[in-house]
Amino acid sequence: MTATKTELAYQAIKKKILEGDLPPLRDVSEESLQGELGLSRTPIREACQRLSKEGFIYIFPSKGMIVAEITSDLIREIYQMRLLNEPFIASQAARNPPQWLNEIRERLLHPPAGLNDGATRLYFINLDRELHDKLLSASKNRFLQASMAIVLDHNHRIRLKVSQPYEQHERSIQEHLDIIDAILKRDEMLSEDRIRAHIQHSRKMTVDFFS
Repeated sequence: MTATKTELAYQAIKKKILEGDLPPLRDVSEESLQGELGLSRTPIREACQRLSKEGFIYIFPSKGMIVAEITSDLIREIYQMRLLNEPFIASQAARNPPQWLNEIRERLLHPPAGLNDGATRLYFINLDRELHDKLLSASKNRFLQASMAIVLDHNHRIRLKVSQPYEQHERSIQEHLDIIDAILKRDEMLSEDRIRAHIQHSRKMTVDFFS
């Protein structure tokens, strides 16, 4: 199915927010977005209203829009949702481990040669997101997928700010390998424990960064 103009606008604007091209508290100009995206006012406005409901944009009627800031409440709510749902998602995956886990495992162990520090950092951030997205998709629960997709988008935005160069993040990579190995062993309890420990470590790093 062809994406609607509103969906195209939504994805494009959200990408700018997640990747920092539209940083926190930056004005969101409908006129600028119309020119940049080649879309009319209506899909831009509808996309921004959707992003506002999801917590990415603040809309001030008759005044304008700005990108939402990353607050302590946002961080707390993200990690509450992750700790509540991702251990369950991992345990469900362990019942019938997806074969793509082996491919992601190999990519964690063997990143492409010749990447500079910045490219290596983005490689592992995007691979982290791919793993969590695919595990969520494998849950086959449409309600869980709808709510957690927004949470993972917010988490990705924060991860891009918090993440340090690869050399300082060997622990995070090992945590992902441990999660994958537990799922591949079909050990539901171990899968829950390992993803919970990973999320708790990530939460500490995030809270320390924004303190």
